[in-house]
Amino acid sequence: MDEEPPVLSRRIGQHNVVIAGLPEGVVGTNAAGNTAKDLLRTFRNVRFGLMVGIGGGVPFEDVRLGDIVAGLQRYHDLTSDHSLGGVVQYDFGTRLQCDDSQQDSFVVKGFLRDAPTALQTAVTKLRSKAMVDGYEYPEIYEKMLTDKPRMKRKFQKPMADVLYNADYTHQGGDDCSACDVLYMVKRHDRDADEELVHFGLIGSGNQVIRDALFRDKLYRDEKIICFEMEAAGLTEDFECLVIRGICDYCDSHKNKIWQPYAAGIAAAYAKELLLTLPPKQVEDMPKSKILESIIGDLKEIKAQNVEVMTIHRSSALASAIEWIAARNPDIDFGKARQRKELGTGTWLTESKSYLQWKIGNVRHVWIYGKAGSGKSVLTATAIPDIQSHCANIDAGFAMFYFVYSDMEKPSWKSCLKSLVNQLGDCVSSMLIQAHQSSKGPPSEELLTSILLTAIRSYKEVFIVLDALDESPETAEGDETVPKTLDETYERMLKAIDQDLEVAVVLVRWLAYAQRPLTLHELAETVTIELHPENDVVNTENCPVLEGIMELLSGLITIKVDGRDEAIDESDVSDFPEDLRTVYVGLAHFSVKEYLESDRSAMLEFHLVADHDRHFLANCCLVYIMDYAESEKRVASVEDLERFPLLKYAAKSWYGHYPSTGDANQRVVSFLQSVEFTLHFLFRRQR
Repeated sequence: MDEEPPVLSRRIGQHNVVIAGLPEGVVGTNAAGNTAKDLLRTFRNVRFGLMVGIGGGVPFEDVRLGDIVAGLQRYHDLTSDHSLGGVVQYDFGTRLQCDDSQQDSFVVKGFLRDAPTALQTAVTKLRSKAMVDGYEYPEIYEKMLTDKPRMKRKFQKPMADVLYNADYTHQGGDDCSACDVLYMVKRHDRDADEELVHFGLIGSGNQVIRDALFRDKLYRDEKIICFEMEAAGLTEDFECLVIRGICDYCDSHKNKIWQPYAAGIAAAYAKELLLTLPPKQVEDMPKSKILESIIGDLKEIKAQNVEVMTIHRSSALASAIEWIAARNPDIDFGKARQRKELGTGTWLTESKSYLQWKIGNVRHVWIYGKAGSGKSVLTATAIPDIQSHCANIDAGFAMFYFVYSDMEKPSWKSCLKSLVNQLGDCVSSMLIQAHQSSKGPPSEELLTSILLTAIRSYKEVFIVLDALDESPETAEGDETVPKTLDETYERMLKAIDQDLEVAVVLVRWLAYAQRPLTLHELAETVTIELHPENDVVNTENCPVLEGIMELLSGLITIKVDGRDEAIDESDVSDFPEDLRTVYVGLAHFSVKEYLESDRSAMLEFHLVADHDRHFLANCCLVYIMDYAESEKRVASVEDLERFPLLKYAAKSWYGHYPSTGDANQRVVSFLQSVEFTLHFLFRRQR
């Protein structure tokens, strides 16, 4: 997910509880599974889960609005292949063809793992207690409203609980004021304080059910008494109990009036259940099998969901995909593989540049060469390798070939169509909505918006574009895509249209520093000004950290101490609080090689090794002298905070001088200075 799910840690009774919610507006089994995965990666001592929220009730067995359904199977059919799980993925199964006298049938096969034994025991204990003394969760809920009076208006229990005949559909409007009261179902009155908890099968899937006839059919076939949209992605990840407050009847009359109360009353029941569960039983529950199986289970569920979505895609999504009219890149990939000889091109997947791209240290790998030199064959070698890598780390992958076909010429818009089609499964609702609201073919702007949203839903995305130079946009303008790596660097340097002097200083330090500099150290280098008459350190010149990254965008890589992969320099939110662990370096060794060569047209950035090392040495000396004379100096470790470059300058100044060992007046002045004698040469040990 692009957004991390909101997480709260609390203590209920003697239990430590972590509460995680889905991002705003996100529903479905995939989202729930991803949330569970992220939670378990962070909180590794989690023993079990409670999936608490709202659901649609089946009005058989007197299930009503405001009631609670707990996902526990009450019986087991010995003639059936069904397991004892309390949740069934009702849109996952097998469709069977029958003879002419019968309609085709759909056999549900997605029964999922049951709740852990300790939770089932606690439920039984709570039910037994309630038979005598009643449940306490209504009082828990009322106490919440009393303690939080501002919640009363939204979370107070509604009065109206209306059920219509299954074959009578909603007559329009936000409420049922236009619906005929003659079609209301008459039910016996309940006591005002009568609260019911039902135990049975919960149906989970990726579809919102607004069809009472379909609802009733699933009750008759599977005995499902409640429907929701997350549990199927969660209960297979780790042991849990699903608890749902009933907010509607899964018919066309459904609305959101009961949702706040239903969510709150389900949470109150979950709290009472936790208070019933002995802490010792929780401590004895295993945790290792959860951590060991979570990744594999999630991949299996995702594969099942992908298969289900492929087989049972709604007509709306199928229409949207047809509307996109994207070319299938597998056709072009297959043709490229036919031209590839067995074993050729493997050097690419073993090269340093490719491996750095693969682990995220660089953003792109540029393969360039003359027409017919084998670039597409190399791409065909890399694609299976990166596809396997993406499958292992659950990353997104897409590819496109800018080749001429019988249908159309290759273009950036046709590329966008293909990428949206390959990565768009996670934004299918956005795709359907765009199609339904459109009055013509998708625009390039709309496709770009959908693609960016899809990319943000992954933690990593790898995109392979082949024959980019054959795109008409490239052919029509030399400025569209650089043809060589040198042109790429030159374009990046030309894009620096302000603070040019600052950028030149930063590049010199990045190229010749004896070790990678922290972000604070690099910023401090800009404060040093070398003048023939008077060298100064002007702290007012220290740039904003974000400004450095924006100024050198594309030329640098950012790494955090202790992490293998680089981080996005444009996303400051991904930086740790302690910026002393954030290091900056040139994006690739070829950047330095290009700037030292005579191929660079940007003379301001031309590097001369001996000259620039000499420059760094002088900067270090000026910085040390400024520190020695500063009123802010306290001669303790605190100085390393006030003077970020001090440690580097003190250790590295002499190492920057060329191998000839030539010294200059700054060195002589430094060694003869009173500050050197008092504060460096004869400084008392503490």
